[in-house]
Amino acid sequence: MKYIFFFLTFLIFKSSIIAQNSNTTIVSSYGYEIIINHKKLPSKQIDVLGSVYIIENWTNGRVLTINNEEISSLPLKYDLKNKELQIKFHEDVKVLSAKEIKYFELYENGDKKIYFNSRNFKCPTFRDIFIEEIIKGEKLSLYKSIEITIQKAQYVAALDAGNPSDRFIKKRSLYIVVNNDLFKLGKTKKDILSIFGDQSILIQDYSKKNNLNLKNERHLMKIVEYYNSI
Repeated sequence: MKYIFFFLTFLIFKSSIIAQNSNTTIVSSYGYEIIINHKKLPSKQIDVLGSVYIIENWTNGRVLTINNEEISSLPLKYDLKNKELQIKFHEDVKVLSAKEIKYFELYENGDKKIYFNSRNFKCPTFRDIFIEEIIKGEKLSLYKSIEITIQKAQYVAALDAGNPSDRFIKKRSLYIVVNNDLFKLGKTKKDILSIFGDQSILIQDYSKKNNLNLKNERHLMKIVEYYNSI
């Protein structure tokens, strides 16, 4: 009887492990099967305000894996904190880690946004950061990333002042791609102008003439478009 009890306990434990690490087969856009890991999603971090997602709500999108397998027409959300793409499949949520993804597409307010894994480019420093394509140009392309950090609570009990909770903070960074080389944009005007090489003086004159700020994203888009046109 004692041995039977231990045997049953072992079977239950083994079944639990298999259930937690099971895989799911999803039929791709082209009819072949893709195996996606089933992973129990972590519970929401207590006392941390804000969202960890690029886009908070589920949105139908498209995914291309590093093996060129395509998944489309399924609700998606990208978790910046854990670097995982969540995929809603029937009643479950499956995940793909960043290193398994070449790029994915999401829709926000009807606009398609394309996020490329930094592994697509020559970049010795950045790995598995997803950058949003803003301008695709023949000479120079502009991308943007959103990364997440935790701002610690700053609460003074004696004064009953400040925020008593930690908060997720989203930080924007801009990137330039030249000949498939990925560069993070510097913070100073001099650093930004340097990416235009021997055209930097012409770009500086164009910016002054049109009252454009090199550190403003929308202004920089106009500058990059101008640079690609000359």
